Amino acid sequence: MHILSTNFMSAYRMSRAMLPLLRKAEGGAAVVNISSVASCMHIPTGCAYGASKAAMEQLTRNLAVEWSRFGIRVNACGPGPIDT
Repeated sequence: MHILSTNFMSAYRMSRAMLPLLRKAEGGAAVVNISSVASCMHIPTGCAYGASKAAMEQLTRNLAVEWSRFGIRVNACGPGPIDT
């Protein structure tokens, strides 16, 4: 449950909390969620991680449609593994 809370619920709660400020932005606003290739293919991080990122991508798609009427763009970036 910790992974779902960290990767999905935090993005959901933050987006909802910021909506009033985003709506006031002149010239539109944007939300960029950081997803992962794990949302659509297996990587060795486990199924909970992949499911949480897939949920975030669906949230991104839904908010993009719902918030477009306010001039707010919502996108996700899904990088692959990064050697750090």
